[in-house]
Amino acid sequence: MADADAGEQPNALEAMDSLRLAADGKRIAVFLDYDGTLAPIVADPSRAFMSASMKDVVAAVAHAFPTAIVSGRSVEKLRTFIGLKELVYVGSHGLDIRLNGEADAAEEHIVAPEARPRLEAALCELAGRLDDIAGATLEDNHLCVSVHYRHVAEERRGDVEAAVDAICEADPGLVKKRGLLVWELRPRVEWGKGHALAFLLEALGLDDEGVLPVYLGDDVSDEDAFARLRSLGRGIGVCVGPTSRDTAAHYRLADVGDVERYLRALLDLKGSVAAT
Repeated sequence: MADADAGEQPNALEAMDSLRLAADGKRIAVFLDYDGTLAPIVADPSRAFMSASMKDVVAAVAHAFPTAIVSGRSVEKLRTFIGLKELVYVGSHGLDIRLNGEADAAEEHIVAPEARPRLEAALCELAGRLDDIAGATLEDNHLCVSVHYRHVAEERRGDVEAAVDAICEADPGLVKKRGLLVWELRPRVEWGKGHALAFLLEALGLDDEGVLPVYLGDDVSDEDAFARLRSLGRGIGVCVGPTSRDTAAHYRLADVGDVERYLRALLDLKGSVAAT
C-alpha cells in the first residue's frame, strides 16, 4: 500500500477509509513496537508500563489477528511488562524471535547468540566508562546493550557517545546504532526489524497477497520495518511521534493515546476482513 510518499504521511486516524479499503477481504497481521507505542516513554525504563485500557485492547487485537511485539527490549522484559501468552515476542531489535508467547525453545529463532559474551563484557566496560556521567544509564537487553542519555547534560552527551565508540573500536564485532536519546550496541550482523518482519510473515504463514501487515512503531529501528513494507509493496506502516521526523511509514500517529484509538478502530474492521 502506498497512499503517501515518505515525508508526506497523513494522520492514520483520519485515513480509516483507506484502511478499510486495503483490508477488505484480507487477513490483517499486526506488529507493534513497545516503548513509545504501547507504553509512554518514561524516566525510568523499568517503569514503562502499559495502561490497563491499552493492555485490554492489545489482548483483544491478539485474539482477533496474528499479533507480534517487535521491540529493542529483551523478550524476558517484554513478557514481564505485557504478560499476554497470545502474542509473538521479538526482542533485541529483531535479533531474538519467540514464536510462542510462552517459553518454548523449540519455537525460537535467535540471531547471533554467540555475541552474548561480548555484550556482557561491553556492559562491564561501559559501566566503568560512564560512572562519572550523571544521568547515563545502561540496560541489558540480551542481544543489545542500551545506553540511555535522556537525562545527561547536553555538554556530557558527547562523552557518552565517545564511550560507546571506544567499545566498538575495541570490538569490531559490535556496532553502534542510534535510537531516541539512546545508543544501542548490537552484534555486527545484517539483521534488523525489517528482517524480523519478513521472517515472521513467512514463519506464521502470512507471506501472501491475501495478508495485510500493519506495523506501528516510534523508534528509529522501526524504519527498517517500514522500508521492508514499502519494498514488499503491501502493508501499512504507521510512525508514532513527532511529525518533524522523516519516516518511510505510510501514516503517522501523534502518541500512545492515538495508538490505542487506532487499535480499537482495527478491531472494528474484524467483521469485514478474512478469517485469521
